[in-house]
Amino acid sequence: ALDKAMEGHAKFPKDTRLLLILSELSKATDQTNSAVAYLEKILNIKPDNVDAALALANLFLEIKDPGNARRVLLESERYGASSLQLEEMLAQINEAMGDDAGTIAALAKILEMNGDDEVRKKLARYLVKQGNYRDAIVHFEVLEQKSLITADLRQDFARSLKATGRIQEAVDVLKQLLKEDPGDYATARFLADIYLQKEDFFNAKIFLEAARRADTRDAQVHFLLGTCCLKLQDDKCAMESLQQAVTQDQEKLAYRVAYANLLFRLSRASAGKLKQAQLREARENFDYIVARYETDVTIAKSAQNADIYFNRGTILFETGHFNDALRDLDKAMTLAPSRYDILVAYADNLYKMNRYDQAIKYYQEMLDSKVQIAHAYFYLGKIHLFRGQREKAKAYLLKCIGNEPKAFPDAHRHLGDIFKEKGLRKKARDHYKTYLELVGDNGPAAEHVRSALRKL
Repeated sequence: ALDKAMEGHAKFPKDTRLLLILSELSKATDQTNSAVAYLEKILNIKPDNVDAALALANLFLEIKDPGNARRVLLESERYGASSLQLEEMLAQINEAMGDDAGTIAALAKILEMNGDDEVRKKLARYLVKQGNYRDAIVHFEVLEQKSLITADLRQDFARSLKATGRIQEAVDVLKQLLKEDPGDYATARFLADIYLQKEDFFNAKIFLEAARRADTRDAQVHFLLGTCCLKLQDDKCAMESLQQAVTQDQEKLAYRVAYANLLFRLSRASAGKLKQAQLREARENFDYIVARYETDVTIAKSAQNADIYFNRGTILFETGHFNDALRDLDKAMTLAPSRYDILVAYADNLYKMNRYDQAIKYYQEMLDSKVQIAHAYFYLGKIHLFRGQREKAKAYLLKCIGNEPKAFPDAHRHLGDIFKEKGLRKKARDHYKTYLELVGDNGPAAEHVRSALRKL
């Protein structure tokens, strides 16, 4: 048969039907290269010959050359060749090669030719995968009208609804899916993410708990749940969740940062052994985090948490490590220059270390920034008292109570002492009485004030 075909080819070299037969006979006699050559000759003569294009593409696939198979089909397509079989083969090749854009193009043409809803489903999925939600939703709406949105499509359908601004519809679809399968981790996470974006922490917590029940090993779920609990002021839930997040992923700094700062905050209201345990664990985590901040060059300054230094500095100061505390507070101010609570703590720590000249500078900065003015006036008054500058002290203390009459009882006590020394008995009595009214009978200096009042 091959010999006869060759004779015919010699007489009619451009007969495409004969060339196609020659390619089939060459393939049948294991002459693959010749088969390819005959088919390519056909396409040179008639580029839109669909049969030759399909045969050549199949040959390339058999010799595991999908790239050339796709090339042949695309070239034929460009010359106007089109058939359902060609587009189906092109879709399969693109899918196997991971070419999502090519797969979408081929599927769209197949759908246009046969209107098959199974093709529509596949096309919608690929459009979602590519992030083309606007086109995907069109196909999902057609499928929904035909009641063809199956469980395996609902997540992608919901994703498209959400991306096109139809949030509540997306939520309704996902809730139905989760109702049918309460152990569906992905759907629970999706719902949680929607509510987190809306800052609806109550509902986010509900679905994060569902995700945690579905998979207890996901550290991020524990962390997000802890974050929600913090927003909802549920410290017990936050502590349990953040501790679990850190246990499961000890390298993730964000988890340690949240956990350490929570431990420190809770320690402020604790006492005894519990307080000491919380401070010890917080300090261990602070030390680990700071070490990472200072040795890992990939962590940008903007990504560092000022509270880590601020809280560790507070612990250091309370345990008598004053210089180390100031270094941490200085670092915290560098990271968060607009955080006036850090400025106040820094100034107070300088004051407690008797570094008055430096403290005055920061208290003055508080006054200039109009931050905790009464606090600044009070400590400036105290500094001048210690220096024996009674008139300056009096001026600052009067400004303190002028701004906050009841916040600093000791300001009244010190003013009482100053006015008593000046012989201004009525003013002294008034300030002493105000002090006692504010602190009660058990104030630390109550007995001294009562004694001074008796003498007056």
